[in-house]
Amino acid sequence: MASTTARSANHPPNDRESSARNSIDPRRLRLAASLRIGKAARAESRYVCVVPMRVRNELIGSINIGAASRDVFTEEVLVLTRELADQLAVGIQQEKLRQQIQNHAAELERKVSERARELAEANAALETFSYSVSHDLRAPRRTMQGFTEALLEDYSSQLDSTGQDYARRISEAARRLDRLIQDLLSYSRLSQGKIYLEPLDLHDLIKEVLQVLATELEQRKIEVVIAEPSVIVLGHRGALIQVFANLE
Repeated sequence: MASTTARSANHPPNDRESSARNSIDPRRLRLAASLRIGKAARAESRYVCVVPMRVRNELIGSINIGAASRDVFTEEVLVLTRELADQLAVGIQQEKLRQQIQNHAAELERKVSERARELAEANAALETFSYSVSHDLRAPRRTMQGFTEALLEDYSSQLDSTGQDYARRISEAARRLDRLIQDLLSYSRLSQGKIYLEPLDLHDLIKEVLQVLATELEQRKIEVVIAEPSVIVLGHRGALIQVFANLE
């Protein structure tokens, strides 16, 4: 049993159809004709040809062809069916890989978005904390500096040289504390804006840090020797001060 199609003599094929037909592999036309025969005789199929689809020895499916006659399964049909099965197997495997890549990309994007959200929340919390700390520190700093300046202005004559030196140290420490507070606020904004770099003298930076840590260094009996000559670096002043101040 076979199904056939015919074109009326009143409607001859045009040039495009003839060109397309001539470009088709004749073997594939014969395979298609054989498969149409099998399809037409499916209700009476007595013979079934099963061609496995494999990729790297992994079975992922099969092509099943039914026919009423064994003669349908010629060597040419079997060869073409195997080629078709191999191509389909590769196509199916590539589609699976593409889907896996898409899934991995979507998962990676989700994780990146989640980490970005967590980072934004952490930065917001850090900025809130920095503002809170700076506000809590500035009030006593202003009081300390105000009283020491008043002490030096109004009662300097009643203080000996040691007392005046202590008062000046307290006033200078208050000014350094104010700069540290400003640096803390600037540091909290580093992730939200541009980092402005400038030429800096490392000697000056280290001396400033040593002045801040003078009392602690004296109590721990630590002596710091600054090597010569001085080095000029390009960096962020507040961040470098924080780095040197936290060195152990």
